[in-house]
Amino acid sequence: MKDFLTAEEVSILEEAHHSCRLRKGADRIKTILMLDEGYSYDKIAHILRLDDTTIRRYEREYEKTGIDGLLEDHYHGSPGFLSEVEERDLEIHLRKHTFHSVKAVCWYVNQTFHKYYSVEGMTHLLHRLGFVYKKPK
Repeated sequence: MKDFLTAEEVSILEEAHHSCRLRKGADRIKTILMLDEGYSYDKIAHILRLDDTTIRRYEREYEKTGIDGLLEDHYHGSPGFLSEVEERDLEIHLRKHTFHSVKAVCWYVNQTFHKYYSVEGMTHLLHRLGFVYKKPK
């Protein structure tokens, strides 16, 4: 499917690609641009390390909804292990007590709430709760 985009659409897609912060969105834009340049589904899938059906889905999304629909992300992570009350209790505790590592926070959550978090999972939770890491001096 070669040259199905107008010059204006190509320009808009290239600008969106340039300003896109997430790789997933950039890959979706590159898919449409590469289809316009005449690349096959298999070749695009190989270059972007995606599945052939994913390439076809991106094409359908672009045809139906344009660039806004193409870049729309429908992923919503899991709700997490802690309840809202437990998260609030953890947040209150963290504001009163300083932990030197995320691993220590994981241990505290395990001992207090009997829930296991990996270091990476706890890091995501702490960021979502508004906490940041600052190297102690």
